[in-house]
Amino acid sequence: MLGDGELNSGQIWEAVAYAGSSHSRQLVAIIDANGIQNDGRIEEIQDITPYSPKLKAFGWAVKEIDGQSMEEVIAAIEWATSDEPGEQPRCVVAHTTKGAGVSFMADRVEWHSHSLSDEEYQKACEEVMS
Repeated sequence: MLGDGELNSGQIWEAVAYAGSSHSRQLVAIIDANGIQNDGRIEEIQDITPYSPKLKAFGWAVKEIDGQSMEEVIAAIEWATSDEPGEQPRCVVAHTTKGAGVSFMADRVEWHSHSLSDEEYQKACEEVMS
């Protein structure tokens, strides 16, 4: 499981290159591509999107999904753990919205590493459950 902010690290791409060249078919990566990292939005910090062409260039099978859709998440996990992609490592790029379903949190950078107060927690639960 990788956050898109982590993809700015050279160590990640060294591992991606090794996994692709060694045909590590048992390896499955899921990227939570929500466009936000600890210091701000991806496009403001270091935008290396799109991810799929880069991963494919390193020998990975890639599937992009709507990470907010449980149907697509389940189908992607089934794909990633099947024999379909062959001998390649697999990556699911899950496009998500940080804080989805909670009006005061959705797609807001400041909630990347912020704790909820008891009152905010109650409000968030009410919004998600309604």
